[in-house]
Amino acid sequence: MEIGSGTLAKLAADTSEMQGPPRPPAERDAIMDMFSDGAEDVVFDSKGIATVVPVVKTPNAIQVDRWSSRIAERITKEWGIGEKPGSKVETEVQALVADAHTSCFEPSPQLTENCEDTVKATWFNDLLESDEFMDLHSSTRMDTDLSQIAAKQLFDRYEQYLDSLTEEEKKEIEDEDPGDDGNGGGWGPVLKRKRSISGAAEAAAKDVGDAQDAGDAFGGGIGTEDGAGSETGKNLLKMFQMLRNNPQLRKISENAGRFRRLARSLQRQKPVHGIDDVVGVTLDDNISRLVPAELLNLTDECLELDLLRRLSEKQATCREYEGVESTSRGPIMVLVDESGSMGGDQIAAAKGFALSMAWLARQQKRWCCLVGWSSENQIRTLKIDPHKTNDDIMDWCLQFFKGGTAPPFNEVPKLFEETGAPKGQTDVIWVTDGEIYLGNNTDKKYQPYQTFRKEAKVKVWTVGIGVPAESFQPFSDVVTQVSGLTTGQPVIGELLSL
Repeated sequence: MEIGSGTLAKLAADTSEMQGPPRPPAERDAIMDMFSDGAEDVVFDSKGIATVVPVVKTPNAIQVDRWSSRIAERITKEWGIGEKPGSKVETEVQALVADAHTSCFEPSPQLTENCEDTVKATWFNDLLESDEFMDLHSSTRMDTDLSQIAAKQLFDRYEQYLDSLTEEEKKEIEDEDPGDDGNGGGWGPVLKRKRSISGAAEAAAKDVGDAQDAGDAFGGGIGTEDGAGSETGKNLLKMFQMLRNNPQLRKISENAGRFRRLARSLQRQKPVHGIDDVVGVTLDDNISRLVPAELLNLTDECLELDLLRRLSEKQATCREYEGVESTSRGPIMVLVDESGSMGGDQIAAAKGFALSMAWLARQQKRWCCLVGWSSENQIRTLKIDPHKTNDDIMDWCLQFFKGGTAPPFNEVPKLFEETGAPKGQTDVIWVTDGEIYLGNNTDKKYQPYQTFRKEAKVKVWTVGIGVPAESFQPFSDVVTQVSGLTTGQPVIGELLSL
């Protein structure tokens, strides 16, 4: 039997008058749910008088605010999806984009109660409860750009899931419990939904990880304080797109990631004492530096008197501090051989190593200069300010001369001056797989470079890939031959721990 809205309201009002004080909210809701068919809701005022109002359906499965709606509208256009402005299809697409982005961005995404699409509501409900999504959410929450990257995968995977459903399966989900499984559909749709959700969350997590690696490797979002959706965020998204579409960049980024993880580990192991670091204990009379064991003596009358005596004689145990004066540090300069023999995996490893040294320089607030060189007059430089991002770093990685082997020794002093870096500890690293012919009068020919080494306190490393690189000996402090640029080479570990 169906009861109209007017009859329901009158029944609620008559019941309120007959029973006196209004019922508790939970009890009233339970009673009204017995009569309501879901298309209408009952609202009680302070006197217990009921008013029937229609339930407003929403296209969203996730609670979305105005800001999230605007973000969804913007990224829908950036993705190039949807149809004519104002059409139903565009509205549905933007609602799905908003659901996907909000679920990733919000710290605690909440489901809506009146989603007009039961299939979508069920999919997002299971998504938020899945372990795979929880792992993804820990990386994307409150980060608009990473949330956008993850949302694209969720959007695509839901579209694929929707296309895979038959009309019968959709009806099973909409009928809520035809299979007695309590999961919004029979076991067939449930298993299909679980697989879709698992694949969507895992694919989104992979994309987010690739984007984070791109940011670390190529400097996106490092050293700035720009907010989400800023130019820095756009650079990160651009880097991510380029990384997905270019196999060589992916290979360089993977190598950079391996070197960077080793660098992080080695840097954590370095014993560094800053100003006013505790380095031990000493006997003194400084009350502010008393160790906890001495302070505990103040709780006992006898021990307190003994502590006061020792303080007067400068015999109390106190923390010992040692200050280390900070020294200025010059740039890190990495000069990569781009001769023809360095092609393929070798140049990818060399560029990846160069990027890891650039990352290390940023962590230490040092300038960095990346140089690609080959034949005479073939030189490409990239100067990196530790406080800014550099949009040209991917272009530097992709370019490759494929020429001969003529190291630009005398160009190094000029590059050092152009960086504007402070003078101090400077590290110059040559990476090459060839020997060089020096000719006659080498002392005079390369005098500017040798003078620079002494005046700028430079330590020069040469890493020879597959060759002894003995011809670099007059221009280096350390020359090492390696079979390949890998994290297992001792010299690589030494350089990454600078």
